[in-house]
Amino acid sequence: FTTKYYVQLFNNQNIKDAFWNTMLIAGLSTLISTTLGILTALGLEYKKFSGRKIMQGLIYVPLVIPDILMGVSLALLFNFTRVTTGMFTVLIAHVTFCISYTVIVIQSRLEGFDYSLVEAAQDLGAKPSYIFWKIKFPLMMPGIVAAALLAFTLSIDDFIITFFTSGRGFDTLPIYVEGTIR
Repeated sequence: FTTKYYVQLFNNQNIKDAFWNTMLIAGLSTLISTTLGILTALGLEYKKFSGRKIMQGLIYVPLVIPDILMGVSLALLFNFTRVTTGMFTVLIAHVTFCISYTVIVIQSRLEGFDYSLVEAAQDLGAKPSYIFWKIKFPLMMPGIVAAALLAFTLSIDDFIITFFTSGRGFDTLPIYVEGTIR
């Protein structure tokens, strides 16, 4: 048994850069997709919203289409709009597929929500902001944490969509490892 190869691994600057790029993309995409997921889930919570069915259909699209189709379509979109591929395009791609998962997880938490607590707070004269931050948000927190962890894991793991949207000069760890194997 030897740790010689682990020492070599941690001394390789290219691997360190790819690792930190992966963590940066995963962290930012988790933060953005979880925030947008909270807002979207809260917006879809109201049954009177006229575009609710269409919006829910759009949320499920990234879940059912293959990764390769999403990667190619995003690559074509970035090429058509003449956007230079790199960190920004990878971030957009990761937010695009992570937001669907966050919305679904947070929506599932909201479905089991006890609205009698909100109604009691309203009856006692609590302001809407107080009700949200002191009652609703803490009860949503397990769903928010689960959604964020899922988004982070999916973002770290993604190879295909990142491959099509990263361009030259910006490697995440899965892209770097694939490149060195090839």
